[in-house]
Amino acid sequence: MRVQVVAPDDPADSTAVAVTLESKEKTVVSDGTYEPWMELASQARARNLLVGLGATANASSRDGGPATDAIDGVESTHWVCASTDGAPTISVQLARPVKASALVLGQAQNTLALKDEFDRITRVSVRLNKDKEGAELELEADPLRPTTFKFPKQVLVSRFEIRILAREKGKQAGKAGFSELALER
Repeated sequence: MRVQVVAPDDPADSTAVAVTLESKEKTVVSDGTYEPWMELASQARARNLLVGLGATANASSRDGGPATDAIDGVESTHWVCASTDGAPTISVQLARPVKASALVLGQAQNTLALKDEFDRITRVSVRLNKDKEGAELELEADPLRPTTFKFPKQVLVSRFEIRILAREKGKQAGKAGFSELALER
């Protein structure tokens, strides 16, 4: 590796090299690198309209935490369906309707330690309010990255339901879920 150093008292746009430093090649191992989406994800709680709203959640099954863990505003908790649940569904009822422009889905395996632990959800159906049909949505290929489902226009949401339609097997086959579900403007 070669680094060229400019004198500290030279102007900021100076290209005059004061000294060249060279070192042997080194291998650096990293568990991951910073990606721009991570900044947005780190600020998700502040944008989540469900936080402090008093919403309730119910699920078709559970293995571990209750469905409300997916709407508590805490990324380290999650709802996971039972491995025997053939049509996992989670529904959220809001205490009062809110105007939202997007639904954000964070998968249960949202840390490197949990990556591949549960099934990776690849496709879901999302129903808003009393819609008869759900809109199908492909989830991000990287389960660490939240998926944002932008509505065609701002909607007054009082209820939503997410049905898991397809997934890829994880270490705990059949178990899948969400760390956080959020409504955003």
